[in-house]
Amino acid sequence: MENIINNINSIRVWLDQAPAPEDFTTEDSLMKHLVENVMSCSVYLLRISVSLSPSQKATEKGYTKHRAVILGHMVRVTKLYDGFCIHVAKRQLELSEIFIRLINETIVRLFYLLNCGNQKRAIRSFILTSYKSERQSIKDLKNKQSQRRLIPIEKRMLRSMTKNLREDGITQKELLANQNWKVDGKDIASMFRHLGIEWKYSYSFGGNSSTIHGNWIDMKTRHLTKNDTYYHPKLTFSDPDPRIAAPITIEVLDASLKYIKWNKSDPDNFVKELIQDFIKYVYSIDEYHEKHFMQKC
Repeated sequence: MENIINNINSIRVWLDQAPAPEDFTTEDSLMKHLVENVMSCSVYLLRISVSLSPSQKATEKGYTKHRAVILGHMVRVTKLYDGFCIHVAKRQLELSEIFIRLINETIVRLFYLLNCGNQKRAIRSFILTSYKSERQSIKDLKNKQSQRRLIPIEKRMLRSMTKNLREDGITQKELLANQNWKVDGKDIASMFRHLGIEWKYSYSFGGNSSTIHGNWIDMKTRHLTKNDTYYHPKLTFSDPDPRIAAPITIEVLDASLKYIKWNKSDPDNFVKELIQDFIKYVYSIDEYHEKHFMQKC
């Protein structure tokens, strides 16, 4: 714990002395600072946020399944952001963009579960809908089993899926009868609406669908070059810039604030205040970049 406190204090000292965005005269130098300093510290702050426990009991025993669903979302956000940072550092825009959609989806579902009203019902629905692919596999294996003996790998698969269902209190009958695969009856767009941020859907989620599914917009923008009316393969990666890195950094840090508030794991606001100030600093970088480097766009 002492090491964590010392590291947090070191980040606070660094932030208090951090260079102002206007100290950077080129987009490359600003991006280098963002990757090497700001994003690396953000990864650490996320890891600290999910490691903090509300009590000694939680530290020793862990979390109940109900609370573990919330915890799991925040751990996933942390790991996805770490992966995003790796590809940004490698200057692989096409790969880093994929993580943005995954991060946003996880954050919105996390926020919905925290604000849905009937959290117990929503979490139960989340667990049940997580077994959609298993439902198809069980149906297929049961059908095969009625016609012939299952081979060893099929037996192991069925055993494993049955064990997981039993652990989560879901019967095969309930799973096979389920027809609604939306969490709490809502898709992601509905969750955006529920949270009052419907306007963000097309930008932070829908707009990134091309990077996930590889549609024509993604191909002609990222994977092909055009010469008159003809196309050529573009095997080099595009270079990320602060427009990509800063907003998603703000999003994940904001998610960590909401998580530690829900978890009541920072009663003295020691980490919270640092993250809040860190968000303000990232905002200043984003605004400076937009004002001074995007005039040409």
